Amino acid sequence: MADAALCDMLPYTDQDYRNDLCKTSDGRNDKYISEIMIKRGWETLEWMKSKGVQWELIVCKYQNLDGLREKHSKVNLEPGGTVMVRGLTDSLWSAVEKLIPGGRMTVWYDSPAHDLLATGDTIHGVRVRSRDAFTDVYGKVILVSGGFSSNPVMRRQYLGEGWDLVPMGGTKYNMCTMLNRAIAAGALPVGHWGACHASPQDANGPLTGDINVSPNMSRYAYPFGITVNINRERFFDEGEHNFRHTYAKTWKKIGDQPGAKAFQIFDQAALKLLPKGYETANP
Repeated sequence: MADAALCDMLPYTDQDYRNDLCKTSDGRNDKYISEIMIKRGWETLEWMKSKGVQWELIVCKYQNLDGLREKHSKVNLEPGGTVMVRGLTDSLWSAVEKLIPGGRMTVWYDSPAHDLLATGDTIHGVRVRSRDAFTDVYGKVILVSGGFSSNPVMRRQYLGEGWDLVPMGGTKYNMCTMLNRAIAAGALPVGHWGACHASPQDANGPLTGDINVSPNMSRYAYPFGITVNINRERFFDEGEHNFRHTYAKTWKKIGDQPGAKAFQIFDQAALKLLPKGYETANP
């Protein structure tokens, strides 16, 4: 792997992982689920690889590799977040479709789940919506559905003023339909609904995810400069930590600013540190 020559990685102990999960969640992380992640994360990565999922070093997304090669230098990758996967959905669908001929799985395309089939507290199945009809499917139900990231009304309701205006990097179909249906059927809401996973995005990016554009719209280089709002005010500590620990709450702070907008400002020395994605920006 050629990119490995451009980076160093320190060990990441179980306790380091626990500390990071606790710190970034203010201690609200589920301890049982956290231990599963800590103890079985690597074997899960290997299992996914055995099914055709391809992994690569994260340095290619967040660093300017040409700049590193030109300076014959290395970057220290933050332990715990050193690999990523590209084309994950394609890889997973490919693995799923291999199971279809043997009857081990059935896949329905263009068939969003619409409602739960319930009697009292008993769930019997799920109602599926097609263009001009509903289909009721009976059996055990495991919901793995999206949140409300694409629903501007719910973003405004739970995340606050201005959050109905922010661009979405992901799918436009996360309208929270099945999560709301589950709660209406008696499921218990848990977690912190006033926070979210978000990241700084180019202000000129698409309002909803576009696979051809959105991967280049992230703006994670704020530790190399300063960030100001439209009133020319700095509003957070850009160098508090490696961006991997701060980007989600950074976008929350940007979303709370006037117009949900901010500007990243760099000096000339920082330009070679900017990831390739910044070449798509309009300064």
